Amino acid sequence: MNIKLYVSIIPDEPKIGELFPKERMDEINETKNSLARAQKYYAWKTLEYAVRDRLRLSLCDVRLEKKENGRWCAHGFDFSISHSSRLVAAVVSESPVGVDVEEVKMPRSKEFYKKILPENELREYDLAVDKTDYLIRKWTEKEALFKLRDLSAFLPKKTVIEEGEYTKSETLQSGAEKYILTVASHENFKLTVGTVEF
Repeated sequence: MNIKLYVSIIPDEPKIGELFPKERMDEINETKNSLARAQKYYAWKTLEYAVRDRLRLSLCDVRLEKKENGRWCAHGFDFSISHSSRLVAAVVSESPVGVDVEEVKMPRSKEFYKKILPENELREYDLAVDKTDYLIRKWTEKEALFKLRDLSAFLPKKTVIEEGEYTKSETLQSGAEKYILTVASHENFKLTVGTVEF
């Protein structure tokens, strides 16, 4: 199975237009922080592009709804979106899928790794040459799995790859910023990355 991950860099001067559905646009407009508002907007625009490119559909023709856990879903396919700093990502699939992107930088808490890594991952962390890269990759893996499983509560220390789950990670550089992106699926897959420009 092939999964294409679509990524986009938020423009230096973001322009917020209209989106479908209106409820999603309302959520974005209610976001007070201007960077968070741009992240949500451009992640959804990237999703629009991905749906058109992969499924030959307009998002306006898709039945979308928001679940009780806060996640948006589509009837007929699955999708996942994510954002960090100036990078946004979207993926669509015929089967359940999850994506997460994080900028690679040291967490604010020096003890962060102890809060999210179980014993076996703590041992791997101790042996890792680049501890920050390892930690961020594990975090994106856990977030992608959380989205794949469509859960309501994120428990990173208990979130590990289980039988029948697959993850693939990519590292992207954008200027001085470095990002790790991870996609999770119930099927083994080949991951390709495509860039979307707005």
